[in-house]
Amino acid sequence: MFLENLKGQLNSEELKQVELKILKGAVDRAKLLSLVFALSFFVYGFTSLEFIKQFDSNATLLNNVLPRFVTNTLPFLLLAYWFRNHESRVRFKVIAWIILLPLIFSAAAMVNVWPTMFNGKSEIFLYVHAANAQIIAMSLLITAAPLKYLLGQIVAICVLFLAPIAWLLGRHNQNVLLDMFSGDMAIFIICTAYATNLTYRLRHKLACMDVMMKKKAAPFLGATLTSAIYDQKDELLRDRMVPAVVVMIDIRSYTEFVKSNDETLVQSFMEAYHTLVQRTVGEHKGCCHKSNGDGHMISFGAMDLDVDLSDIPGIEGEAEAASFNRAKTYTQRALESITKLAFSFEDLKEQFDILDSISLGVGIAFGEVKVGVLGDDEFKKELDINGRCIIRAARLEAYSKIIRNELAPDRSVAVLGPELEPFIDSELRMFQHWQTTLPQKKVPNFHELEHVLYHVFRNSSERRKHIVKLRAS
Repeated sequence: MFLENLKGQLNSEELKQVELKILKGAVDRAKLLSLVFALSFFVYGFTSLEFIKQFDSNATLLNNVLPRFVTNTLPFLLLAYWFRNHESRVRFKVIAWIILLPLIFSAAAMVNVWPTMFNGKSEIFLYVHAANAQIIAMSLLITAAPLKYLLGQIVAICVLFLAPIAWLLGRHNQNVLLDMFSGDMAIFIICTAYATNLTYRLRHKLACMDVMMKKKAAPFLGATLTSAIYDQKDELLRDRMVPAVVVMIDIRSYTEFVKSNDETLVQSFMEAYHTLVQRTVGEHKGCCHKSNGDGHMISFGAMDLDVDLSDIPGIEGEAEAASFNRAKTYTQRALESITKLAFSFEDLKEQFDILDSISLGVGIAFGEVKVGVLGDDEFKKELDINGRCIIRAARLEAYSKIIRNELAPDRSVAVLGPELEPFIDSELRMFQHWQTTLPQKKVPNFHELEHVLYHVFRNSSERRKHIVKLRAS
């Protein structure tokens, strides 16, 4: 009942995540079990010589070890090697495990056991019967796959492994052994299947709880930290220098807006505004690092994990082109999100009947940022970004106030650093140059900048006039 209630709180996509999580675990456990079987049968080749000599006096260490290495150890090692990456083709690997496991054991039995039984030593079956039951139990219980895979595994074991043994016993008229074998295996498989399904349900419950906790934590931690913690992606938490587009946003005339309006209205408007920022940034695969009242620090690309190809000879050109394309993609996302945010901000003002001349000031810069964990182990730590690029974005955001006051006091303004110019070919038409060579127009702390790019967004009334004009034309 608890499991059904838990599943009811998850949508179809999240339920798929649960199943995939369970299957990945099954593949990972199948890999470990393959290694255990590979080692066990290799060691058994050495330790079982005296036992085998009871049925075959000509047995030697070599002809006892080598067949087991070829039919058991080597196939299981290859299987474990294939399973080493349990993130890809998970369902196919589970199906492969279901089929290959009984095939490997059946092939090994044909080489190591069947010849002895054909030579009239059927009593060897009494010694391997318990071992067969144990490996079946281990393969079912340890992997603990979902019910449909469990049923497939039972069918595969019965058809590919147990049926040939039953056929061999019947052919040699070992009816007593056949009856014992059939009865034991029927009861054993039923009991093991029941225990396996209980194990699977427990794993399913834990997986559902894990996805639910991840779902609840994501809005507070963000996608990157959530993935690092709940998916064990520790590489996301390591210190690294990465290229990123950094965006600083602030609401202009916010203090006057707070003073001249009812507190309830201000709170409702700001809640809606913060929701708008987080949703817009998230839709464009950005990361909102900090929110401070009416201000936000956002990055595009800082939290992405890119493969480092710099140490591979002969691909310098490809790596450089890939870096350029990534920077262009980050810039595209940033500009699209800011454009949508500026227009949606005007819609939000209309929705709340805001008559104040509040608008957005935006600064955008591109460069290397350091991603790392800051804080105290005992109290609080956070994943943050630092670097000169962030300072430049903050100065450009503050500089947007100068352009706003000079050109359009009631409109949102975005200011871009000139380093972004190579990445905005299709969007360049919306930006204009603003010379910063005069002393009174220098960007604070970045006097070396000779110009910046800027765009003034239409406010609500201008947008309506523009739409009417377009329709009339």
